[in-house]
Amino acid sequence: NILPFLQKVVNLKGECEYYEVLVRLKEKDKILSPALFLPIAKQKGLYHNLNSALIRKSLLLSKEKKIKISLNIDVYDILY
Repeated sequence: NILPFLQKVVNLKGECEYYEVLVRLKEKDKILSPALFLPIAKQKGLYHNLNSALIRKSLLLSKEKKIKISLNIDVYDILY
């Protein structure tokens, strides 16, 4: 239920340069903000599984749609 949510990053001409990937969680018919589930995922030890799913889905989406993406990661994502 992890969804890559694409947000356009535009240049000064208003043209889309690439998409920033944001994480969202689909629960039934609702799309949840990361503020509602990331702290819980970290607390329960599920953050890395969630992050791996997001990266995998984002790369597949980028390949399918032939678009450039940007993924924000932090030191916690790399070290653990």
